[in-house]
Amino acid sequence: MQAEVALALPLNHTFTYRVPQNLEPQLQVGHSVLVPFRSRSLSGIVTRIESNGAAVPKGVKDISALMHPSSKVSEIHLSLTRWISKTYACGWGEALASLSPGWKRMKLRPPPLPSPLRESNPPRWTSSKNPSESFRQRCS
Repeated sequence: MQAEVALALPLNHTFTYRVPQNLEPQLQVGHSVLVPFRSRSLSGIVTRIESNGAAVPKGVKDISALMHPSSKVSEIHLSLTRWISKTYACGWGEALASLSPGWKRMKLRPPPLPSPLRESNPPRWTSSKNPSESFRQRCS
């Protein structure tokens, strides 16, 4: 089984990677994957999967990991970004990368959720019902 992966590079074509057996049951078109590219690892979007049983050409590298198994790019967004890449002369992977939030593109963790206020450290404005009195207390 092999997959076509669009990388966020200024190129007009996708790259072929072999799908490891442990990823075969869960990998779908639109999933974000981590793949080896030259001397580094890049994230890309699976644009096509071929499971016709044909032999994978020699020298094709394996997909390293499935990045976000719970989220994937829809068929509509794939066709939209393909149109964008043809119309505005950019790579398909670049157009696909523009769909994802910045923390995914930069390989960062998602922003933390706000933590609840701790009872041991209440906000200063709740110490008094009168805001001006609270302000005087903070300034003195």
